[in-house]
Amino acid sequence: MLVKKMTVKIIENSKINNIRDLGGTETKKGHVLKNNLFIRCAVPMNIGKIEHENLMELDPAAIIDFRGVEEAKKNPPNLTKELAKKRVHLPIEPKVWSTLNQLNDTNSLNDKTFQETLKEAYEKYTTENLEVYKEFLRILFKNVGKPIMFHCTAGKDRTGFAAALIFLILNVKRETIFKDYLLSNINFKPPKNITKEVSLIGAERLVKVDREWLEAGLKKFFSVVEDIDDFAESLIGNHDRLEMYTSQCLERKP
Repeated sequence: MLVKKMTVKIIENSKINNIRDLGGTETKKGHVLKNNLFIRCAVPMNIGKIEHENLMELDPAAIIDFRGVEEAKKNPPNLTKELAKKRVHLPIEPKVWSTLNQLNDTNSLNDKTFQETLKEAYEKYTTENLEVYKEFLRILFKNVGKPIMFHCTAGKDRTGFAAALIFLILNVKRETIFKDYLLSNINFKPPKNITKEVSLIGAERLVKVDREWLEAGLKKFFSVVEDIDDFAESLIGNHDRLEMYTSQCLERKP
């Protein structure tokens, strides 16, 4: 089956919250990620006809949802029947809220405990959810050259960690990884209900991202994984398959 080549980004100026195409990101060796392969975003809600048309044109092989089970039930994504068939649920339960609420109830929530809680949450992406991310990568590896869309609720934490893994496998510079991650501080527009909730527990920074959180998560990841190429090869099969996969994701810088 031939994969349709698309040079222009289909997802541009979308109403989907915190959405961006990772295409155009430069690697250490001077290549760039192809457009329309890796689309990260917040949960696709309240989107219009143009967004649906763009998604249908993109024709993703999978729309991966990292939200927890109850979290996803409360707010199902606003997708057409055709697109809903592409949805793959890989739940990572959101435990940060309950931890911050407990700290707030015991008057223990402050800058230090807030940072510790969020850094621990990112570390748990490895200690508790590594199998979820492995399955995410297996889906990517099985769909060489085909678009993959992935999201959580805000598209910044669980989704941000997933994007970082893609970048690492494709040999993107560390600072470039953080640059994309921190874009959520500009792109994510928190809904009123979320703004109200974080305000009630005094955790307004929860609608943002912080470099320290991802640094803590990647440090824990590499304490377990050690070598990203070996990790990726164990999931895709061997070195040659990984080389073939990465070559299909990259093109020469214009």
